[in-house]
Amino acid sequence: MQEMDNVLNYLDKVITQENIKGDPRIVLMGYSQGVSIATRFMSQYFYNVKALIIQSGSLPQELNENDGQHFETFCDRIIHISGTKDEYVNDKVIEREKERIDTLFGTKCEKHRPDIKHVVHVELLQTIAKSLT
Repeated sequence: MQEMDNVLNYLDKVITQENIKGDPRIVLMGYSQGVSIATRFMSQYFYNVKALIIQSGSLPQELNENDGQHFETFCDRIIHISGTKDEYVNDKVIEREKERIDTLFGTKCEKHRPDIKHVVHVELLQTIAKSLT
């Protein structure tokens, strides 16, 4: 857990150093293993963000309904992307993540299931970015 604390502290220092802490235009994105970092960071970040985008990764098990309320309070939009051809996803993973998404984000989560493997979906992200303005 010390390593994760170090990563989260580093992100906080970067946001502070760049003088963007509290800027409501921030979009946090986690891809693959970065989903756990982005969501853990957001669970401890007490400022509004434009969006939390998570793609092709698993939500941390320690996050709970209280964290879900935090996400709802501080995230204008929550966007989940998971490819239908992702080689790291099976029916068991889909069901587990669906339960986690429902617990943490409820109906606030926008779900996208593009026909892609375990890759960043640049075209979809560009479309989402245009909708965030």
